[in-house]
Amino acid sequence: MNLNSIKDRYRMSFDEVDRLLRLDPETGQLWWRHTSGKSGRACRTPSDSSAYSKVPIGGWSFAAHRLVWLLHTGSWPQFVVDHINGDRHDNRPSNLRDVTHAENQRNQSYHRAGKRKPDYRSSQLKLVAKPRDGALTFNAFEAEMARRSGNVA
Repeated sequence: MNLNSIKDRYRMSFDEVDRLLRLDPETGQLWWRHTSGKSGRACRTPSDSSAYSKVPIGGWSFAAHRLVWLLHTGSWPQFVVDHINGDRHDNRPSNLRDVTHAENQRNQSYHRAGKRKPDYRSSQLKLVAKPRDGALTFNAFEAEMARRSGNVA
C-alpha cells in the first residue's frame, strides 16, 4: 500500500467524490456536478503535457486517474494506478489498472532521459537461451525460438 492510497482513504469517501464529480467512462473525463458550484464544467487538465492531471477538491489536489478509479470501482486503489498504454492523460477506466509499484515500473517505457528501457523479459530470455552450436542470440524472438526447438545448452 502506498502513501497516496492511505491519504486518499482518509480524505474523501466515494459518496463525497460522487456528489462532486461525474465520470464519463467512454472518455475518462471528469465533470463537475451541479452540487459542486462549478456546474457541468470539465475538470481541467494541466498545461504541462508530462504531468498527471490533478483535480482540486476541498483544498487537496487529487490525481485524476485515482478519482476515475474511485468513481469506476467504488473504492480507492489499493496500490498504484497504472496507465496501460503509457498516456498519462488517457484516464478511461479500461486503460487503468491497480498494480504494485514494481509492476508499474515494468510497464514504464522510457527513462526520464527519454531512452527506451530494455524489456526485462527479453533480457531474461537472452540469458537462458544459449544454442548448442555456440551462436549468440540477439533478440527475444531468436532466444524463444531456440528454446522451443530444444536447441538450448
